[in-house]
Amino acid sequence: DGTIKVSGKRAHLFTEKELKNFEYKVECKTTKGSNSGLYFHTKFQEEGWPAQGYEAQVNVTHTDKIKTGSLYGVKNVEEVEVKDDEWYETYIKVVGRHITIKINGKTTVDWEQPEDFKDKAFPGRKISSGSFAIQAHDPNSVVYFRNIRVKPFVTGEARHAGGGNTAYLELILRLLQVNRAAETTPAPQAGSSLIRP
Repeated sequence: DGTIKVSGKRAHLFTEKELKNFEYKVECKTTKGSNSGLYFHTKFQEEGWPAQGYEAQVNVTHTDKIKTGSLYGVKNVEEVEVKDDEWYETYIKVVGRHITIKINGKTTVDWEQPEDFKDKAFPGRKISSGSFAIQAHDPNSVVYFRNIRVKPFVTGEARHAGGGNTAYLELILRLLQVNRAAETTPAPQAGSSLIRP
């Protein structure tokens, strides 16, 4: 059914396509004590936490106090209205320097990156353009994702790399093909790509 199960040691599943301005919807389901994340404006790397881009947190009952609905480390949410073992929708929108996150239609982040914004701890945390990545956080975290949808669009002179909506639909189809082919794999390999040939 196209569902992605994320578990095992720390790893990230990257796209090769890069976008700048977009709407991004993902249905998520956490299990008790699990943690994950949805990265955007990031870049492929072999290991470690992604050094570039932002993370929309996926965490309902993990011990990390930064919960689902957060723009991790920038606009943190400490209380959630969703539950483990139930599907909910994460919506992320980026237009220029403005980031919006909604959980089941409720806005949790409405933030514009200042022109002089600098994160000393994470210098790569900034608006640019880049890949998407799904996080496997730790061996005790099991999280599910499905219905991954992205709508790229043009704002002023900003265009996503690689074409129009059709190009992204092809990416999603290939993502689902990779997922079905790897259903017996317990976790993505560190630094693996969603559509790497």
